[in-house]
Amino acid sequence: MKKMKFLLLLLSPLLLATTCDDDPDYPHIGLQGEWQLVHISNGFAGSSRDIDEGLISWTFSESYRTLYVSNESEDADTGLTSSNYHYTIDVEDPDVCDEALTVGEREFGCISITGDTLRISKEYVDGDTFTFVR
Repeated sequence: MKKMKFLLLLLSPLLLATTCDDDPDYPHIGLQGEWQLVHISNGFAGSSRDIDEGLISWTFSESYRTLYVSNESEDADTGLTSSNYHYTIDVEDPDVCDEALTVGEREFGCISITGDTLRISKEYVDGDTFTFVR
């Protein structure tokens, strides 16, 4: 019995490490933290506009799958209004991208993170592209 307790004691850190945040339905892809929206474009409509840094921020909590948006813009077409949201990461179309963001019921599109830049794009269906920086 003592050997069994000792073995269990030795294995418990390994078991704890493998059970935390390993849900394959909700991958951790590096969204955690605050992102400043700096640009919105739409290739189909031909629109492109810069956003003053600090005016709109999105803060992701990957552990809780929540997004807090702070939107101080007077422009109604800047994504989301200030509020807390639930989000999911799914495969929208495996031929287009591996990870796509849905906030509430709204599909934002493919996610790509390069260094301190986050792009969320639905340009493959002539949708908007949102560019954020840390």
